[in-house]
Amino acid sequence: MEIKVYGTPVHIEEQMTDICGLKFKPQMTQYDNNEDWSVFTRGHPVEVSTDDFNLVEVAANNYSTHGIMEIGVCRNGMGSFTHALLRNKPNHIPYLGVDLEDKTFLNNKEKNVFTIQSNSHDQDKVRSYAKEIGLEKISILLIDGWHSVNTCINDWLYSDMLSDNGIVIFHDTNGHPGPSVFLNAIDNKVYKVVKYFEDKDDCGIGVAYKIPV
Repeated sequence: MEIKVYGTPVHIEEQMTDICGLKFKPQMTQYDNNEDWSVFTRGHPVEVSTDDFNLVEVAANNYSTHGIMEIGVCRNGMGSFTHALLRNKPNHIPYLGVDLEDKTFLNNKEKNVFTIQSNSHDQDKVRSYAKEIGLEKISILLIDGWHSVNTCINDWLYSDMLSDNGIVIFHDTNGHPGPSVFLNAIDNKVYKVVKYFEDKDDCGIGVAYKIPV
């Protein structure tokens, strides 16, 4: 298939896959699938806009029925999605933040807030810690780490923990190679995919809403 990102044609090879929730495993044929930034990527005035932040706040209010996993944690101060999630989740709902850097300053056992310093590709380490803190089901998976195609594929694997009414939120859908390409591979029989703020000077958000069986 071919898509256009800010006018640049991007050819996507549709590789066969057994990954749940995907129609195919996407791979760009002209560009590096391991890079966070590509020739068609462009910057925006702010990393997390007010629109972005408010959307995640609403999601935290509406979907915090099970646990929350966030990949890429608190990188924009009080304007980070992390605060939108933590400010609006009930205390009994566990939150796990996964980041390459130490984010333990966020930890609060009484409020079920935990972080792990890890690459999200280390699935065994992350999943083992999730079990340790009692996080077995999640209703929100927020993906805002390394924005390559292959890392989006890796991070999507955690969606096997998603509850029946859960959602997956992708940031930086307007131009970063990972989410720009990856959203096209999600199975629309399993998820309703909505792209937000495509017509604004905004990094963009995509949400995959799991369709109840």
